[in-house]
Amino acid sequence: MQKQFCKSRVKRGKNGNSQPYVQLFFLLLLLPGILSFANSSSIKTTFPLHIKIPDKVPIGEPFTVEVTSRINLDAVQITWLGKTVPLPLRKTGQEYMGSLLLGTDVKKQEPGKKALAIRTLHSGTQSSKIVYIGIQSKHFPVQRLELPPSQVSISDSALKRHRREKKRISKALDTYSRNRSWDCPFLSPVPGKITSIYGIKRFLNDKPRSPHRGLDFSADYRRPIQATNKGKVILTGNHLFAGKSVYIHHGQGVVSMYFHLSEIKTKQGQVVKKGQTIGLCGDTGRSTASHLHFGLSVLGKSVNPEPLLGSRCLENID
Repeated sequence: MQKQFCKSRVKRGKNGNSQPYVQLFFLLLLLPGILSFANSSSIKTTFPLHIKIPDKVPIGEPFTVEVTSRINLDAVQITWLGKTVPLPLRKTGQEYMGSLLLGTDVKKQEPGKKALAIRTLHSGTQSSKIVYIGIQSKHFPVQRLELPPSQVSISDSALKRHRREKKRISKALDTYSRNRSWDCPFLSPVPGKITSIYGIKRFLNDKPRSPHRGLDFSADYRRPIQATNKGKVILTGNHLFAGKSVYIHHGQGVVSMYFHLSEIKTKQGQVVKKGQTIGLCGDTGRSTASHLHFGLSVLGKSVNPEPLLGSRCLENID
């Protein structure tokens, strides 16, 4: 009786072919799911993909995204704030994992929900998923500095020099490599006290300036400065505002910066070890006294370096 019931309700096409009606039957069954999928805020992947990322992060604070897959993907790409980079996965037990350090810049971004896109490629099939991270506002203190007028107002020739230097610096901060050479924790570049924190709203001679995007350390003149982590020196120079400077790329777009040096003790292209002396503290560039400005750029965004210093070091980095 069961077979006769089925046969009586399936109309056959020409030549006895019932396939078109069967396809239509199953399409109607799947239609609610298809419509629900189309209204989804993110595109579902065709295979299990686990993404670990914080729901909320204070503006300027670094954080990590971790991707885990049960299969070995041909490629993974991460897009964050207009920048797309590859994320290599490595086999860990029965899974494939990869993590990437990300962040926002207190000068360039505003609080609010930001989209992070993850695209994958496997056996010719492309898939993508979008997740959202809430960037929270944060209260920053105000710092007022008095400098000689010559250090606040600059001539046309000095402005042209600054623009040339800015192009070279932007190119250096855009450096990316698939391999990561840094590990946790990052070392403090000098043992001195932090005198100016990340995000401070600065006024020079009562005129507002860009927020401070690094850490200032109190340091005696010519105190040795150590590389915060292993990496490659990608830029050195004597710049208008930062004075004698060193930029080190630590892999995956993470670049540490050291400003106002009295002497540079490394060369561009040199690979340095974690803790290796790269220069001496000073007061070159726009500076009122000997100190070290230490900054950290992640995919071109100047983030707060402090959460990466010490034993906690984000805690969730693998």
